[in-house]
Amino acid sequence: MKNVLGWVKSNLVVVISLVVILIAIPAGFVVSSGWNKKIKTGREAEAKDAMSKLSKTTVTYSVPAVMPGEQSLDLKAVPNKKLTEWFAAERARAKAEVESVVKDATAFNQKGRKPLIDNLFPKAGNPRDRDSKLLEFIQILSGRREGNQPSAYDLLLKKHGAGDKAESAKIASTLRDMDQRVRDSNGNRQLTSDELEALTKQLVDRRIGEMRRRAQEVSFFATPAVFATDSGRRMNGYHNIPVNPGSDVPTHEQAFVYQWDFWVLEDVVAAIERANTSPDGERLAVERAPVKRIISLNVKNPPIPGYGIPDPRQQGRSSESEDESRSAEGPFPGGVPLDRRVSVTGRTTNINSNKVYDVRVAELVVVVASDKLQTLLSALSQTNFMTVIDLDMESIDVWGDLKDGYYYGPDHVVKATIVIETVWLRSWLAPFMPMAIANNIGADLPEEDGAE
Repeated sequence: MKNVLGWVKSNLVVVISLVVILIAIPAGFVVSSGWNKKIKTGREAEAKDAMSKLSKTTVTYSVPAVMPGEQSLDLKAVPNKKLTEWFAAERARAKAEVESVVKDATAFNQKGRKPLIDNLFPKAGNPRDRDSKLLEFIQILSGRREGNQPSAYDLLLKKHGAGDKAESAKIASTLRDMDQRVRDSNGNRQLTSDELEALTKQLVDRRIGEMRRRAQEVSFFATPAVFATDSGRRMNGYHNIPVNPGSDVPTHEQAFVYQWDFWVLEDVVAAIERANTSPDGERLAVERAPVKRIISLNVKNPPIPGYGIPDPRQQGRSSESEDESRSAEGPFPGGVPLDRRVSVTGRTTNINSNKVYDVRVAELVVVVASDKLQTLLSALSQTNFMTVIDLDMESIDVWGDLKDGYYYGPDHVVKATIVIETVWLRSWLAPFMPMAIANNIGADLPEEDGAE
């Protein structure tokens, strides 16, 4: 023991160091454990706070519905590169799809049409140029007596296979010649009752034969007179169609409406040609065609103040009952509101809520084969944005029409009165509108026109 104590005394510094080391190790362990727990708790709190903030920083990804009745695709999530790229690609695809549909719809509606003369719509330069072009326009539209220049209406009907009935004077001359030849062959004596009966039958057959021959030359009977509107029709809201040469020179705004009317007539006549065309592309003659004759084709006044309709701006400010408000709801979110009080479709020009299209209404009265009426109705919708909103049928005096020169063939025919709603997209029509008309119906003008 004395030796140990002696060694300790002689090595006191070493002993103290060993004691310190032995005490410091567990003490350090205890102290470091406390520090570690405190740091860990702090870092966990910071991480939880950061995660909470991150979870609250979310975005809503969406791909809008492109068709009525479809549901949009919506997803609320933390921003994510992959999600962002996928939704961006889907939105681009949907946008391209919509733009393609709009392009196709515009092309279908416009059909590459342009006004009858260039540089008249929407403006025609100085007053002298404008007046000169308006005179040229009405002469092209209505024709000229000088040189027997046909009207645009006449050319339209001929283009689609229409023509007048057999000429009464020509048939009468043919029958007189035939009657005289028979009498000459009998020595110009008085014919017996049997001979007279036989001659009468020959004359009737020849008359029908001449009318039938004419019916084989055209697809349906019509002349520009079917577009004319008398004073009574105009009183009932139908627009005057200047079918006669020498019609008065219109104002700039009137000329645009005449041009618009012409496009409406053009579509309806084109639909009749479509109906009268066989599946293999053959244009059918009257005997076999569904549509035998146009009795009349008139167009309602355009939806422009000053053409026999109330100012739509006043209509927009009028108070409506709860039922009326419901009747003008959109067919789908973002769609143009429909007003069922106007027609079964509810489509109408509205200065306040419709910047997409305008509506024109036409009334077509035709002689049509009763079992082929559906062919005509289908042809209307296939030709352009046209919808039948009313249809009436009545019997017709076939023998009376035959006496008047109209031969319809063996089909059972009826007289059909068809009210047709036609839709015109502003995307292509508005750029042709004179400023006064565009302003009155709420159409958006190109910037330079609006500024002017």
